[in-house]
Amino acid sequence: GADIEEIEKKIKAAHMPKDARAKAEAELKKLRLMSPMSAEAASVTQDLMTAMYSNAALWLILMGIAALVLGMVARYNYLREIKNARPE
Repeated sequence: GADIEEIEKKIKAAHMPKDARAKAEAELKKLRLMSPMSAEAASVTQDLMTAMYSNAALWLILMGIAALVLGMVARYNYLREIKNARPE
């Protein structure tokens, strides 16, 4: 149904690592075979949504750390250039 198609789009948009994406796609395949009203279908749907949002949050955290590190490296290089440019 529409929910499954929406989950599939979100899986593709999440840019998960290969193994996580394979697991999510396997769970989605199982979900397609289940009755949408079953408790198991609700559980699988919740697991998939949690995995997608957890992955997105992890990537945001990693990108933030990477930006901080790059900023620190740029500042270090700038200060080193200033020090090397000073006459002694």
